[in-house]
Amino acid sequence: MISAQKARKRPSDRRQTETDKTPLATPQPFPAPVGGWVDGIRGQNTARVLENGFPLTTTVRVRSGCAQAAFITDPVVSMFTYETAAAEKIFAASATDVYDISALNPLSAPTADITGQTGGYYVSAQLGTVGGDYMYIVNGADNAQLFDGTTWTQITGVSSPAMTGVDTSNLSYVWVFKNRFWFIEKDTNKVWYLPVDSISGTLTDFSLEGVFQEGGSLLFGASWSSDAGDGMDDRQVFMSTTGEVAVYQGSDPSDATKWSMVGLYSIQEAMGPKAHIRAGGDVLIATKAGLIPMSAVVAKDPEALGLNSVSSDILASWQSQTNASSSATPWELIKWPREQMLFASLPHDTDDNYVANLNTGAWAKYTGWDAQALGVFNTLLYFGSADGYIYAAESGGSDNGSAYEFRMSMSPTDLGGGAHIKTVSAMQATFLATTEIIPKLSVSTDYDVNFPSAPTVSESVGGSEGWDVGLWDTAVWDGSSDVEIKPVYRTRWTSVAGNGFAVAPQIQITLGGTGSHDAELASIDILYSVGAAVV
Repeated sequence: MISAQKARKRPSDRRQTETDKTPLATPQPFPAPVGGWVDGIRGQNTARVLENGFPLTTTVRVRSGCAQAAFITDPVVSMFTYETAAAEKIFAASATDVYDISALNPLSAPTADITGQTGGYYVSAQLGTVGGDYMYIVNGADNAQLFDGTTWTQITGVSSPAMTGVDTSNLSYVWVFKNRFWFIEKDTNKVWYLPVDSISGTLTDFSLEGVFQEGGSLLFGASWSSDAGDGMDDRQVFMSTTGEVAVYQGSDPSDATKWSMVGLYSIQEAMGPKAHIRAGGDVLIATKAGLIPMSAVVAKDPEALGLNSVSSDILASWQSQTNASSSATPWELIKWPREQMLFASLPHDTDDNYVANLNTGAWAKYTGWDAQALGVFNTLLYFGSADGYIYAAESGGSDNGSAYEFRMSMSPTDLGGGAHIKTVSAMQATFLATTEIIPKLSVSTDYDVNFPSAPTVSESVGGSEGWDVGLWDTAVWDGSSDVEIKPVYRTRWTSVAGNGFAVAPQIQITLGGTGSHDAELASIDILYSVGAAVV
């Protein structure tokens, strides 16, 4: 009787087959990293590097360029907008002048509306009254300025209209709460407020001396709500320069029965007077510990706020940037509703900015934009730079004529094979796109990130002729507010080389041209084989 063992034994003279020599390649799909950029290893659908791409809900959109839109004669220090149902205006300020740049002329500077100033870092707030819509701007160095939609008026104790009670050149911050203008007196813990629905009159002071326990002075104020609008539950937030937050509720600070303190909380220092936004009723504050929501401030231990911050996925990178910054270069946050984007400018770093999807909380890095000041005008985002130009963000196919690079390296994975060596031999990528792009595919291994040289420029000229791709389907364009059918392109399989127990697919695209790049990464596929275990 022949044993089973002998029956299974391969004859010694049998020729070795290709299957014996090389393990079969296995395909593995990778959805686009819609979880965004993360520090370290954070699981599936994330990327250790995501530069110049914006994570959507099902795809990653390749960002478009920036285009010169306006010009002033000196570096841009701040920007602000005025908006009514009938008109919208955007202003840019240098250290000495304020310009109406609404005409968006990129070739010459307009005549300044306000001249002879000594501080260009303005904070603005707008209030609608029965007499019209009014905007105040203050900078803590020059008299407050009031705009009625047509004319600027320098506000003093004897102007018409007038504000009395404090020298308006000492007002460094302005906001609206419960239909009142509120102001901070610079380098103090004192705030001032006007009567309800008023743009002038006698300012009444409200002091927080003795409230804050860690010194410093008031930095900013904000309205915080537990719902998404302005309502009865709104609370007043006062932030100090040392990272303390005092919260009050009520409608009339002069009446103890209508005004009370909710609590005093300690977080780390905020990154500037404009380093916060209101999102869905909550207030998000950019601090040295991360991007902290007020809802977490009142519920979490101060030591745990960093890990519970909106920016926890990029905490190491965030804190590296905060350590490199200084009070002379305050950060600025802005909400861009059209793209559902949070944009965080880092003026101390003239190349990098952080962006996040307001719906998903996924992060990415935008490089190459010197965003010293921010403004949203006619649904578009604009940023002012140190060269005196104002640029339209996500506009055109190049960064004002210069090429830029989209780079993505996904979070590494062992593909379920533990310590076994994986050899990646080929890759392909799937895009939703209406413009020609030339992606370069590669792979990093064993938790290192190594990109090859950048590919040639993909110019936004439209069409797919000349691509190494083929049309195979149609799909709804994820980044559009309207339902629009766009073609889906898949690159041909490209040979790559990578060996390691963990692998990370990568894509690079060098972008240029004139038209915006309508391209979204949908997925990546790799072919790999498994070898021996690493011991």
